[in-house]
Amino acid sequence: MKNRRIVTGIGVGAVSMLMIFVLVCLIVFAALSILSANADYSLTKRTAKSLSDYYNADISAQEKLAEIDSKLNIMMDSADSETNYLTQCQSLPTMINWIKVEKKTDLNSSVQLVLRYSVTVNDRQALSIALIPSFVNADQKKRYQIIEWQLVNTEEWLPIKEKLNVWSGK
Repeated sequence: MKNRRIVTGIGVGAVSMLMIFVLVCLIVFAALSILSANADYSLTKRTAKSLSDYYNADISAQEKLAEIDSKLNIMMDSADSETNYLTQCQSLPTMINWIKVEKKTDLNSSVQLVLRYSVTVNDRQALSIALIPSFVNADQKKRYQIIEWQLVNTEEWLPIKEKLNVWSGK
């Protein structure tokens, strides 16, 4: 009889193919991990800049509020009545050029004075602030009520003019 060898197990070629497949998988996962980490880093940088811009605008708005408060304090000390005080408040834009004065009618049909200003956050957003001055006693500290402190868009929204290709079910 001839000597026959019985080969059992996997050959060297199959092991090499398996190693190449595992290596390719590791390279693909490494590349995907790098892309994902880069995208996360980019998003984190944009978020940090956005927050920094917002808080810088908030600080500026607080400084402007302190300036308004000091002017209202001077007006309060010199006013002898609420009517006189509100008349003086209407002249605030002559002293502070970045403030606007509006009249607003509330639910009781009484007219309230609204002091409004805004601070630019970035090229697309601004912080909008509105106050209602109030005539108070010397022992009360609050000379105004903040009715608005919000982030608003300054860019006009433009809708997409081209029609989206959506399946209509037909």
